[in-house]
Amino acid sequence: DLAEVQAAKREHTGDPEAEFHAWDNSFYRNLLMRTKYAVDNDAVRGYFPIESVTAGIYAVTEDLFGIRFTEISDQALEQGRPMWHPDVQLYQVHDAESGELLGEFYTDLHPRPGKYTHAAQFPLRSRKRLPDGTIAKPLVALVCNFTKPTPDQPSLLRHREVETYFHEFGHCLHSILTTAEYAEFAGTAVARDFVEAPSQMLENWIWNADVLARLSSHHETGESLPEETLEGMLAAKNMGSGLNAESQVFLGMMDMAFHTDTDGEVDTTAVRADVYRNTRIFPVIEGLTSQ
Repeated sequence: DLAEVQAAKREHTGDPEAEFHAWDNSFYRNLLMRTKYAVDNDAVRGYFPIESVTAGIYAVTEDLFGIRFTEISDQALEQGRPMWHPDVQLYQVHDAESGELLGEFYTDLHPRPGKYTHAAQFPLRSRKRLPDGTIAKPLVALVCNFTKPTPDQPSLLRHREVETYFHEFGHCLHSILTTAEYAEFAGTAVARDFVEAPSQMLENWIWNADVLARLSSHHETGESLPEETLEGMLAAKNMGSGLNAESQVFLGMMDMAFHTDTDGEVDTTAVRADVYRNTRIFPVIEGLTSQ
């Protein structure tokens, strides 16, 4: 990984002896994406208007799980059900074969002042069997912060945002498709080392050409993502993965050093520098403090 980005810097600067530093990483990885792998992330966004991505995710998961989605936002408003913002929509999930109602989910996909700023799904009501024998159906909120469309510009998602959408929708379906009869064990209320597994399996569909053809539709031409662009994205998928893993090892070991200190008196700057030397391929940046 280091050899690849270092060679890119030396070619770009014209200096055959140029050293590569930690702060160069993002710039030269983006440069390699455009030059070596022919992937322009800004251009790729044009193929992922949020309406097409949403329709594609719903279609793919309907086929995978034998379910059907029905929007009931207008009916919910008429019934006085909670709809906390005009952006919010409400969907029902039915078993495609039997027609049984499996659960419902809200979508709240765009940012606004005061809103949670990350992406997540929140179980509002978990599936469980009630004392009278009936089943309380799960109700979930899918909360994201994708760019909101304007009168002149649609909401266009980066490929990483499409991945996030699929990932969080995986959590949403995990909560809805559970068959647990106790709320304590329903949906995503599972062991911490498994809770991400279903959503991570689902997000891998964004690297499948057939699925991307269903998710993508250029906002001006209607064309699907070009095959050569996908090939470049696939080639670049694992670029820098070793450096990424190294960074995670550094953060994990630094966290452990802080929390296993025997007396609780921690010099965070010194600990950071020591762990950095033992885990990172880059030299320590002198004078950098940790607070």
